[in-house]
Amino acid sequence: RLEQIIQQLDLYKEEQSREVMEDIVQRMRQDISTSPVSVDVNSFRVSYVSDNAEKSRKVTERLASLYIEQNLKDRENQADSTSQFLTAQLAEAKTRLVEQEKKLEEYRKGHAGQLPSQLGGNLQAIQTASLQLQSVNESTNRAQERRLLIERQIADTREVPLPAPPVGTTDNPVPMGTAQQLELARTRLALILQRYTPNHPEVVSLQRLITDLSLKLEGEVAVGAIVEPKRPLTPAETAQQKRILELQAELAVIDYQLSANRAEAARLQRAIADYQSKVDVVPTRESELVELTRDYGTMQAAYTNLLTKR
Repeated sequence: RLEQIIQQLDLYKEEQSREVMEDIVQRMRQDISTSPVSVDVNSFRVSYVSDNAEKSRKVTERLASLYIEQNLKDRENQADSTSQFLTAQLAEAKTRLVEQEKKLEEYRKGHAGQLPSQLGGNLQAIQTASLQLQSVNESTNRAQERRLLIERQIADTREVPLPAPPVGTTDNPVPMGTAQQLELARTRLALILQRYTPNHPEVVSLQRLITDLSLKLEGEVAVGAIVEPKRPLTPAETAQQKRILELQAELAVIDYQLSANRAEAARLQRAIADYQSKVDVVPTRESELVELTRDYGTMQAAYTNLLTKR
């Protein structure tokens, strides 16, 4: 074995040129020394002296490994308990490894969405939500502008001067007021039902208006209110009221859209804040995960080493 070390590490080059290998091996024996570490500890120190520090280190390591290998062989030959010992150590290492795997799994579940591997997804989600929020805000601005325009149109429609009613229209007065408004609302509802579904916001708004007018009319009749005779509406007045009802219905649709936009904007802002909080905590999670992973890697290496030895 010493001869193999001499040849592999190219020791005693000058001596090899003029001496036989037996003498060189004897020279190496003189450069090697062993001494016990202490009386109570079953271990010893191996030393090797050379004029080259790196070669001295390599030779010492090789000698120590030879002692260790021989000691392992002696123990295997002396006792079958070695296999049992490794099996027990392997089972213990496996138990620790499984426990560490469970810790890692619980950590990932407990901090879902905050892990370093999910950083890219969170940033993409923030970008997507921000674009959606921008679109909602633009839609809200357009709806608000449209609402102001409709309010001006209603005011302008009410201020439009109407031609005087023809002479003699009050000879046969008919009841008007709430009943007339109710009739106009029902006419408008029949028209828009040809274009929209019953769940459309404009349809719902008109149905609510019809209900309110019906209750108002019933109340007037119930208390015995005397309906003041009024002249029939002229075509121009009828058209004016119909236009106002149409604009009010469109205003109700816009108000519904604005309410939905505000709710959606609030939801998107909460989502962005939630994703941002997950992004902010990533460095902390990364540090914690590195430590858990390092411990897992160490246990896994120990388990693999024991498995190989067994």
